[in-house]
Amino acid sequence: MGRAPCCSKVGLHRGAWSADEDKLLIDHIQTHGEGQWRALPSKAGLLRCGKSCRLRWMNYLRPGIKRGNFTADENDVIIRLHALHGSRWSLIATELSGRTDNEIKNHWNAHLRKTLENTGNQTTKKTKNKKIKQKKMLDDQKAVTESQQKSTEVKLVDSGSSSSSSLSTSKNDVFENGGACSSCAFDFEDADFDFLLPLFEREDTSMIDGQLDDV
Repeated sequence: MGRAPCCSKVGLHRGAWSADEDKLLIDHIQTHGEGQWRALPSKAGLLRCGKSCRLRWMNYLRPGIKRGNFTADENDVIIRLHALHGSRWSLIATELSGRTDNEIKNHWNAHLRKTLENTGNQTTKKTKNKKIKQKKMLDDQKAVTESQQKSTEVKLVDSGSSSSSSLSTSKNDVFENGGACSSCAFDFEDADFDFLLPLFEREDTSMIDGQLDDV
């Protein structure tokens, strides 16, 4: 079964509150205190619903209510508590002195939620753009590395072909010179053969000794 309505709402005033109604409500609560909202309208002489009286007092007439724009610190508290407790506005209001749950709810729906959604979209775009830039940098680095590798391979092939051609050229020179390398030519005119004289002297001495033996 659902909750019973606070009143029949027949013949009751609706819409904005007048200054006289506000005064009657304030005087009654200051005299008898808060509570018993269902019986309060008849006791205070108001043609209003009990729920309407409670909301009028709690959100507008209660002493200590803070009016005006929310500060940056209050916004931070609301965002942090909403992330923890969700839409439990009465619980969030206990952490913000002078702010009502209804005012916090309206401020969240009108301003903070849209701000967070826009910030989230901007953060998503920034993250996406950052990933695209990182991918492009990696692709560029990969292309440079591949280009360097190809140039290195070409240099190795060129050096190998040049060395083989130089070897074949030197072989051709050897064959053309009758097996003698042109770079190994020996100049007999400038050579010093003095180191061979002792050998010739020994041979001459041995030959003379042999001839004497024959005699």
